[in-house]
Amino acid sequence: MQTYSNEHIMNQNGTITINNLPFNAGEKISVVIVSKAKTHKAKKRYPFWNKPIKYIDPTEPVALDDWEIYST
Repeated sequence: MQTYSNEHIMNQNGTITINNLPFNAGEKISVVIVSKAKTHKAKKRYPFWNKPIKYIDPTEPVALDDWEIYST
């Protein structure tokens, strides 16, 4: 059995017309209609790239209590 695939967009009136099929008159065929899922935009992998960064008091020393490694 040979499989052929075509992609079509549904008409307003709910009909699909397919022309020039590679079959002979009287030949039995099977038609399967599959709805394609809407594609979703992929999330940005790194959402903070090219975003401005604001440092508040970048030269201030960090208190020992603020270091996570020392709090264990």
